[in-house]
Amino acid sequence: MEKNKKKKLIIIIGIILFLIVIDQVTKIVFYQDMQVIPNVLKFTKVQNTGGAFGVGQNSTLTFIITNIIVLGIIIRFMMVQQEQIDKKTYFALCLIIAGGVGNLIDRIVRGYVVDFIDFSQVIKFPVFNIADCYIVIGWIMLAACFAAYTYHASKKRGEKIEKI
Repeated sequence: MEKNKKKKLIIIIGIILFLIVIDQVTKIVFYQDMQVIPNVLKFTKVQNTGGAFGVGQNSTLTFIITNIIVLGIIIRFMMVQQEQIDKKTYFALCLIIAGGVGNLIDRIVRGYVVDFIDFSQVIKFPVFNIADCYIVIGWIMLAACFAAYTYHASKKRGEKIEKI
């Protein structure tokens, strides 16, 4: 492996590990019932055995297998496309991987995902965690990166961009 690729790999792994540590620490430190911002934000203990929005309760093994497959696809994509991926896309993918691994650790070690961030006093929304934030932000960033790439590529070819 050439020096630049090895350096890039070390940075990527470092970012992912750092994000996973933050996620796991917050799940330990903030996993208690407490009011953070009155009538807005509270930390609430939730053991989520399902997926996003509580879908598929008590399907831990299915979620573990699915999570591993999706993470494998993302890592494979990063390896195969490493010459074409820019820093923003790498960071978006690092967020998605870190979030996926953070929740995977919970499922394997605890049998459920630890959720604690609760805005239900303001909006009707499920309780979530830092790993969930990583995943959502990562996918939004990835979509924005792909949209920007598509826009610039079509503009470079001289195609007219239609507004939606």
